[in-house]
Amino acid sequence: MLTGAITGRDQLTEGDWRAAAPRFTADSLDANLRLVAAVRAVAEEIGRTPAQAALAWLLAQGGDVLPIPGTKRVRYLEENAAAADLRLTHEPAGPAAGGGPRGRGGRRAVSGGRDADGRALAHRPTAFGH
Repeated sequence: MLTGAITGRDQLTEGDWRAAAPRFTADSLDANLRLVAAVRAVAEEIGRTPAQAALAWLLAQGGDVLPIPGTKRVRYLEENAAAADLRLTHEPAGPAAGGGPRGRGGRRAVSGGRDADGRALAHRPTAFGH
């Protein structure tokens, strides 16, 4: 999602596992795309990729947060690893840093994929094998 490849539900084709994922429902996708826009703006401001900015922010949240990015390509693995050396020097302005829904412990909540108590839903395999 951070790459900008998905900008609306109309891009999810039949058989795409994301069409059934809570974070890709119409309301959740709109909310999450607003967060993506904020992350992309911060990434542009600091001259890094959105993935690097997001990973650096996660790494700055403390020792109890461990991002586990996935990739199929060595170049993205190297890009992700470079985020460990990035230090955010200020809290960026905008929706990614400020208001909006928060999960347990006051952390920013991504829309979709949560149960009634605010806990993240476990990934459940679908008929598509994801």
